Amino acid sequence: MKNIVLKIFLLFVVFSIFSCEDVVNITVPKNETKLVVDANITNKAGIQTIKVMFSSAYFDNTDALPATGAIVKITDNEGAIFDFTQRNDKDNKPTQYFDWKPKGNEVLGKVGNVYNLQITLNGETYKAVSELKRVPEIDSINYAFADYSGRPGGTDSTVKKGFRTEFFARDPKGDGDCYLIKGIIYNKKKNYWKEDGKQIAYDAAFQPGARADGLIFILPIRRSVSRNLLEEGDSIKTEVYSISKGNFDFRNAGNLEANNAGLFATPPGSLPTNILNTNSASNKKALGWFSASAYSTKTVVIDPKKAIKNTD
Repeated sequence: MKNIVLKIFLLFVVFSIFSCEDVVNITVPKNETKLVVDANITNKAGIQTIKVMFSSAYFDNTDALPATGAIVKITDNEGAIFDFTQRNDKDNKPTQYFDWKPKGNEVLGKVGNVYNLQITLNGETYKAVSELKRVPEIDSINYAFADYSGRPGGTDSTVKKGFRTEFFARDPKGDGDCYLIKGIIYNKKKNYWKEDGKQIAYDAAFQPGARADGLIFILPIRRSVSRNLLEEGDSIKTEVYSISKGNFDFRNAGNLEANNAGLFATPPGSLPTNILNTNSASNKKALGWFSASAYSTKTVVIDPKKAIKNTD
């Protein structure tokens, strides 16, 4: 009798599961598009580029629309004016990219100067301000042979035995310096460059309160420039950019949102921005961040004869 009752119960459960297939149509409200700005200028020589576009709906997989007709310019505290021109694609259609091209040996960024971004579009004017702060020089990049063949993860093409890299630089004295640090590697076999590591830092550590002012960058940051092992003949280029505390907070918030997933994820929030509409009564808002950065870099080619001893 118990077996019969159990079978009937199981049949009821199965029937209940497969009979509840009602289609629920959810109407997702269409959000108003906003101006999105990705503006990072540096003291590098050469062309400087700013991206200006419109946001897309959450389920819209098409490319973001360019801000056609926008007037983009930067001025500094010395009275210089830098006009950016919208770039066209191969079909002569406007793109998201606005370029400033130097004349001769002209360089846009200068340490200590304050830069003002202005974007005018459809009767609205947006402005942002950023100071180009100091950046430390990179003293050296070391590399040591490492064997990760016993570690799980990676793909069949992942190098399991090779050279891990580490850069050395010292944060200048004075609390509150913030940085964006990038590692770009060159794969000799495949003949291409790619970004392999990125990290933000506050003084020589990850966050304020670490008491890392004036120190050499801590070990996890020094090794953050490359997630993968390199082989003989490969190259590693480390780039350090100075950023403002506001930009540090903006990038930190972006990283938190990007990793905000799983069972205990918190509701997504709006990222901060320093790009403001000059008309406070307008409902036209902008997203993104304007940053002026000083830049230092160093590149080394992997030579096994110059590798240091692995002390891990």
